[in-house]
Amino acid sequence: MKPTFIALLALGLCLPLMGADKPSIDQKLIALEGQLRALGFSEKEIKEAVEKARKKNAPKNPELDKKLADLEKQLRLLGFSDEETEEALAEARQKQMGNKSRPLPKNLAGLKAKAEAGDAAAQYSLGYRYQLGLSVEKDLKEGLKWARKAAEQGYAKAQFNLGVLYDSGQGVKQDFREAVKWFRKAADQGVAEAQFNLGVKYHNGQGMEQDIKEAVKWTQKAADQGYAKAQINLGIMYYRGQGVEQDIKEAVKWFQKAAEQGIALAQYELGVMYRDGNAVQKDFKEAVKWFRKAADQGHAHAQHNLGLMYQ
Repeated sequence: MKPTFIALLALGLCLPLMGADKPSIDQKLIALEGQLRALGFSEKEIKEAVEKARKKNAPKNPELDKKLADLEKQLRLLGFSDEETEEALAEARQKQMGNKSRPLPKNLAGLKAKAEAGDAAAQYSLGYRYQLGLSVEKDLKEGLKWARKAAEQGYAKAQFNLGVLYDSGQGVKQDFREAVKWFRKAADQGVAEAQFNLGVKYHNGQGMEQDIKEAVKWTQKAADQGYAKAQINLGIMYYRGQGVEQDIKEAVKWFQKAAEQGIALAQYELGVMYRDGNAVQKDFKEAVKWFRKAADQGHAHAQHNLGLMYQ
């Protein structure tokens, strides 16, 4: 019987390498990867276990941690996927630590050849590498060029990425109307982040006429796909009756979904609901639980309310 994933992860770096006096962290990680693969774990499970083990055993470096946290925020802002973000952070970590022992993750010459031949996926991949300076010199204009080429071929990720670039004015003059244009194209293809951003634009009347009902429509689409930011926004819309008939129970439902995904505001709002018994059974233990989760993320109102709960 295959050991549980969590059990293997717990044991991972405790297993010594035979014949090695002082195995390096990289050697241990390679050994862990081999053990997990031999035991039949999926590539996704292996990647997750190795990355967790790497973080757990990495030397403490607050300055590097801050740089990586700032980079991750930038990656999320630009709309990159979890896989793309992890790849960029891993390479940035290796660069900062002077670790050149592993080959670059992609054959860039081959990638560029594919992009120049018109492969939309390659164009998008090359574009985001230029935007982030990932294995190439950072060049926002070059990143924009390749993102546009992919977007114009209907590649949804590139359409969203291009929308973010226009929205934030990175590598191009800020243009909300152009951002909305590309968000809409990606949203129509089902990209949850684009649907969420389109909902925000409709809500704020930015780059278009304000339309709260359209804001609800697109926010709902993203929330239904499990996008946490959309879930908290949809909860607020139902709580306030913005663009929909007020429905506190429906608000609680969406607060719960977003809270379970770690959105601090949703955790705080859920704590308030349980504290006050608003559309849920009053439950101080549940209130404390959710206030604490939000407080641990630095939510000031949650920290204040948590203190009051203990008085």
